[in-house]
Amino acid sequence: MLFTQKKKITPSASCLNVHEVSFKPFARVDLVDENSPAQKADLRVGDLLVKFGTLKYRNFQNLSAVAKLVTENLRKPIHVSVLRSDKVVPLILIPDEWGGCGYLGCRIQPVNPSRVAQSPIERE
Repeated sequence: MLFTQKKKITPSASCLNVHEVSFKPFARVDLVDENSPAQKADLRVGDLLVKFGTLKYRNFQNLSAVAKLVTENLRKPIHVSVLRSDKVVPLILIPDEWGGCGYLGCRIQPVNPSRVAQSPIERE
């Protein structure tokens, strides 16, 4: 016979608060062209990428991975999350031809997360 004990689960100080999770950025947006897919998605200069489709800090190696993901998802929505003013902001970016350079109309540069100030953030 198997005996189980019922325990009441209560929040404690050691529980993870989903509103205080640190996300590690792997890239920064340093240019957004007018009327581009990036601008239409509300991507802004200074945004720190914490998620770009399937890419996150843990699996990001270089910008070639971003370029590959963009070309594989031309005219398809890519779920992006950026760190902006200590909040994670979810965006949907649709790469497409738009009359300017590239399929996004923005410039993304890799960042060293240890040089970016980390603070607790809230989901918007």
